Amino acid sequence: MARMSVFIENEEYKYFTNVSVALKYDSVASTFSISSNFIGNESQRETLKPLTYKKVQIYVGETIDANLILTGIILVHEFTSKSEPDGVKISGYSLPGVLADCEIPTEVYPLQDNNKTLKEITQKIIKPFGLKLFVNQIAKFDANKVIEQIAANETENAAQYITKMASQFNIIVGHSRRGKLLFTRVRANEPPLSNYVEGNGDYQAVSMKVNGQAMHNRYTVLRQPSFTDATDANPEESVNNSLVPIFRPKIKKQTVGDTDATPNAAKSARMRGLAAGVTFTIEVTTLLYQDGSIIKPNRIVTLTAPSIYIKDKISIFVKDVTLNQTPTGESAILTCVLKEALTGGPAQNIF
Repeated sequence: MARMSVFIENEEYKYFTNVSVALKYDSVASTFSISSNFIGNESQRETLKPLTYKKVQIYVGETIDANLILTGIILVHEFTSKSEPDGVKISGYSLPGVLADCEIPTEVYPLQDNNKTLKEITQKIIKPFGLKLFVNQIAKFDANKVIEQIAANETENAAQYITKMASQFNIIVGHSRRGKLLFTRVRANEPPLSNYVEGNGDYQAVSMKVNGQAMHNRYTVLRQPSFTDATDANPEESVNNSLVPIFRPKIKKQTVGDTDATPNAAKSARMRGLAAGVTFTIEVTTLLYQDGSIIKPNRIVTLTAPSIYIKDKISIFVKDVTLNQTPTGESAILTCVLKEALTGGPAQNIF
C-alpha cells in the first residue's frame, strides 16, 4: 500500500485527513487540496497562517526524492469557527502556476524579442518570479531554435504566451515535480505501465466521451509568405483526420517559426482536436501503476472495455491524473486520450 505524505516548509505535516493531488501533463499548474484537523496549537497555527504562501511538497510512499510528486505553494485557506475545533482546508498549485495568474511583468519589457531562442525568451519572462526552467533532452534542439521576431500582448498572461510560442515547435509546457517550469515532449512510444481490463484487478470503473463537435476532417495552417523565397507564394500546410467522415475544415494562422515549422503546426492543430474529441476516465483503487511505479501523467496504459465499444485492447496516453487519499483508502482517476493526440500521427479508428 502506497500512501501520501505532506511537508510544509520542509516539516512533515501529520494533521491531514484527506489529500487530493491533480497532476496535469500540459499545464504549469497542477493543484492540491488538503483537509486537516485543526488542533490549534501554536506550531500548527503558524504553519497554517493565511497569506504566507508556504511551500508544500507531497510524496507517494517513502519520503525520498524519487517519490516526490509535487512542489507547490498554499494559496487558499478555509477555516470554520465553532464551539468545538473544526477542520481546515488548504489548497494551492505547483510553483510555476503563478505564470497562469500574472501577465508578463514590466521588469522584462519591451515585449518584442528579436533573434532569441524560445529558451532565452522564457528564462527572461520567468526570472522575476524566482522560477527556473528545465528542458528535457528530447526538447533541447527546438528550445534552442532562434525566433527572428515575436511580440507578446500586454493582456496575455505569462503562461499563455510561453505556451503559444512552445506549441509552434511541438514542445509541451508543464512543470517538474521539484517546481521548475518544464519543456518536454510526449512519452507515447514507451511500453504500457498498466493493462486495465474491464472488471479485473485494480480497475474500478471507466467512462468514455466522444465529442464530434471538437474535431475536424482537415486542419490547415497558414503562414506569412516569405519575401526571399519566390516559391513560397501560397504558404500553407494541411493534414486530414480520418475519424471525421464529413467536411469540417479548420484553419489556423502560424505566428512563430519558419517554413520548417508549418507542418508541425498543422499536426499540432489536429492533435488538439483529437485530445478534445475522444477522452477516457479510468478509476482505480491504488496510487500505483501495475508495474509498481507511481501513477503520473505522460505515461501509456492499455484498456479493454467492451461495454464502451473498446472490444480490442488499445494503448492510450495518460494526460492527467488525480491521486486521492482518505482515511478509508487510496484511489486514482486517470484522464486519457488517444496516443495520436500527442504523437501527431493519423488516428486509427478504435471503434
